Amino acid sequence: MGTVSVAFLWHFHQPCYRDLLTGKLHMPWVRLHGLKDYTGMANLLAEFPGIRCTANFSGVLLDQLDAYVEGATDTMMDLTLVPAGELTEDQRSAILGTFFLAHPESVIGRYPRYRELLEAHRAGRLFRDQDFRDLQVLATLAWFHPTCDAAAGLRKKGRGFEEKDKAELAEAVRGTLAAIVPKWRALGERVELSVSPHYHPIVPLLCDFASAREAIPGLPLPDAPSFRSEAEVQVRRALEAGERRFGRRPRGIWPSEGSVSDEACALFSRFGASWAATDQALAGAAGVRRLNGLCLAFRDAELSNLVSFTYKGLDPEEAARDFARRLEGREGPVPVILDGENPWEHYPDGGVPFLRALFRTLTEHPRIRTAAIGELEPTGELGRLVAGSWINRNFGVWIGHPEDRRAWELLGKARAELEGRPEGPAWECLRAAEGSDWYWWFGEDFSSAQDMEFDALFRRHVANVYRALGRPVPDELHRPVKQVRAGAAARPPRRLLSVKLDGRPSHYFEWDAAGVYDMGREYGAVAGGSAFLREIRYGFDLGRLFVRMDFRRGADGRGILAAGRLRVLVTRPRPAEVPLEGVVDEIFEAAVPFSTLGLRPGEDAEFFLEFERPGGLPVRIPTLAPLAFRVPASDYETVHWQV
Repeated sequence: MGTVSVAFLWHFHQPCYRDLLTGKLHMPWVRLHGLKDYTGMANLLAEFPGIRCTANFSGVLLDQLDAYVEGATDTMMDLTLVPAGELTEDQRSAILGTFFLAHPESVIGRYPRYRELLEAHRAGRLFRDQDFRDLQVLATLAWFHPTCDAAAGLRKKGRGFEEKDKAELAEAVRGTLAAIVPKWRALGERVELSVSPHYHPIVPLLCDFASAREAIPGLPLPDAPSFRSEAEVQVRRALEAGERRFGRRPRGIWPSEGSVSDEACALFSRFGASWAATDQALAGAAGVRRLNGLCLAFRDAELSNLVSFTYKGLDPEEAARDFARRLEGREGPVPVILDGENPWEHYPDGGVPFLRALFRTLTEHPRIRTAAIGELEPTGELGRLVAGSWINRNFGVWIGHPEDRRAWELLGKARAELEGRPEGPAWECLRAAEGSDWYWWFGEDFSSAQDMEFDALFRRHVANVYRALGRPVPDELHRPVKQVRAGAAARPPRRLLSVKLDGRPSHYFEWDAAGVYDMGREYGAVAGGSAFLREIRYGFDLGRLFVRMDFRRGADGRGILAAGRLRVLVTRPRPAEVPLEGVVDEIFEAAVPFSTLGLRPGEDAEFFLEFERPGGLPVRIPTLAPLAFRVPASDYETVHWQV
């Protein structure tokens, strides 16, 4: 029996969370995955010098790591550093809404105090200053990889943190992030370093939207100009970023989401790549083939998915033996390509026991050798390649829904504004919005607790194109792309309202017939910036929409609303966006004419509220579902009479 070559590619990527005009990162995932996954995999590979593999980085990830090392912060990091005794009610709500966004076992479960705080939060218990201080520290500390020795004193301490501990934590964070690229470079020749297109776009779609029709004939396409020149920039910049950080020009590319087409592959070759990779579904089998001078590695879906999704539930040693047994039956080179970040949150102990067992088993096996993707020899030629990705062999996730197409059209309008203009910040903002991640969450394929944050950040990047040019931001960029229809308000409006707008519940019957949305549905991982609200009520008379917001006990509603802007976003039957000004005292009350909202009698309407603080992302309220009603006609009271 001959020797089989297995080539792992660990893909490391995060989208552009950074506002490129202000430098602020609005989500913490580069920092947190940097402490855990990018650091941990390098440490584990250093323990096994016999393992060869490929590590793949997107340029935008490397840029953001640099930004942290140079002093940038993110919203979560800023909240961490505020002294617990000085936290405003708004800040406390934000912490409770976002600092538990971690796996309850592999991250939160590593620290008994962190789990204790989660259970207290779920039970609705009020937090003291010490509770907030411990949560501020642990929400970062728990992400340090088990093999990382930074912040050892804080990890041993585990609870009862002091304000001075935060300085030690911040220093450990920056030191760990600064060491990531040097760690990978130090792994030398045995770990090949490759790249993805710079801001992680779907290159075939940038080259030609029509490539999506190769797998989905008749698919509607966006009404937007070509981004072909942008595809060239994204590929060239990625290879340049890799050369600058790694000390040598990368030979290979993992195209974003394994997305390839004939034109995209020709582009990779033109800029000097000798190999690219995608999924076996596009070739019918795993292995390596040559296409017009470019080596294409086709991912072994079975083995890759076993590591990504299945082995987490098995004993580590048993899983490693199973992987080796399956390899023994393979012929030719076997590319195993997967996310290098997300699987390990679902493994016991962050995947460390499994990866150690796997690397040891492969190192000791007499008939298995590990290799880098670039070391694999092609076993044949490939004819024409049908354009597609590793998801369903097509690009449906990123262009197959009306929301996707609307996003591309918003981007296309911004692209038209840049025609003939020199390179500068506006172009960078456009490229950040070309990334695949925004379109991943549009449509109905995928959803997360932070859909609205991703939506808002996409729109911020596009809006920044106009800001960088000194142009007004189009109104349509203030309206969400994501149209959430999962459920409705707990109770719709029942009768016409007669409301005195004074910021106080004047009497029981004033709002009794209103529609009601319980914001408690959204507490926990989803609430985020809307966690200061307890309930929303809404209704109407014959000419106006009424909105009421009730605050959570102890929340400074007046102060929170005074620090930002509130809008009504109508999403049905036609988009509209109107500032919402009202009266706030014990509650918030406001009214806006239907004519201002562009609504006509008898129409079915859906709307959200959106609240935006200076320098922050807009928060959609509610997050999970729109508020719905039928605009009343003049005979409403006759039709909707009650005893």
